[in-house]
Amino acid sequence: MSSPRVSVVMIFLNEERFIAEAIQSVRSQTFTNWELLLVDDGSSDASTGIARDEAARYPNTVQYLEHAGHANRGMSASRNLALAHARGTLVSYIDGDDVWVHEKLEEQVRLLDEHPDVAFVYGPLLLWHSWTGRLEDESKDHLYGLGRHGRHPYLDGVIPPPRLVELLLRDHNFIPGGVLVRRAAIDAVGGYVDEFRTIYEDVVVLVKICLERPVYVSSRCWYKYRRHPDQTTVRERGQRLTNERRFIHWLAGHIAESGVFDRRLNRALRREVFKVMYPRLTDLRRRTQERLETSWPLSRVLWSVRRTARRFATIRRSGRID
Repeated sequence: MSSPRVSVVMIFLNEERFIAEAIQSVRSQTFTNWELLLVDDGSSDASTGIARDEAARYPNTVQYLEHAGHANRGMSASRNLALAHARGTLVSYIDGDDVWVHEKLEEQVRLLDEHPDVAFVYGPLLLWHSWTGRLEDESKDHLYGLGRHGRHPYLDGVIPPPRLVELLLRDHNFIPGGVLVRRAAIDAVGGYVDEFRTIYEDVVVLVKICLERPVYVSSRCWYKYRRHPDQTTVRERGQRLTNERRFIHWLAGHIAESGVFDRRLNRALRREVFKVMYPRLTDLRRRTQERLETSWPLSRVLWSVRRTARRFATIRRSGRID
């Protein structure tokens, strides 16, 4: 294939249990104008052989890539390596332990064609516990990416900049995933940031794009995000606060450098900076808030105070009082 429309990037590290299923989910796509770049981030198990065999079997559509010396460079460096070899004008990502639904590329390409102004399209991820086949895991499956309460304010529509960044700062359940993104949009923001080796490596690029460009959020779920003990998010759970603090500090610096000014965004960013700098105080405030809201008399008082404050703010903005 001389000019594939979509470059599919699969970075992997020791995924011998699942990588064949992930590759097959790409092969079974109803949209066929794609190339697959398999980026080995220093695997020491059989996944290296599986990926090399796939590239040898289908040299026109599959490339095997690795860092010099078969080194482990991290997820951002691996994504940048893939972009250096990608030929498509659109880029999508799948982890070596996840699965796409068959219509994923076809439906997302159609949405990008229908909305030429948007930088990428995405839908909620299925947090996929039931892959085990165990009955008790079926009830754990749920969608991620639509907010804590599953009600995205821009669902099946275009999100103008920088509203998605504000949303994900207020609630990390709004973080997008399973995207199909225009290659030009990635290049315009300088690609991935190598310092983010694991967690937040994809969010960094999507945030840089969302600050400047509109995006489209669909209610359609195209991506099954396999939950298992060996995945990166589980291994990094003990470093959650450290990783979150690094991301928020980077984001604050990037927003300042980019010159983006938005009152709602800045307010959400200040709140998030406070949360990662003073986690114990934030937790105390959260527990106090929950206690107030679960006590009926106190919740009524709290609701009345908030309503009065909102009315006062509205009157003040109208200029009727100083």
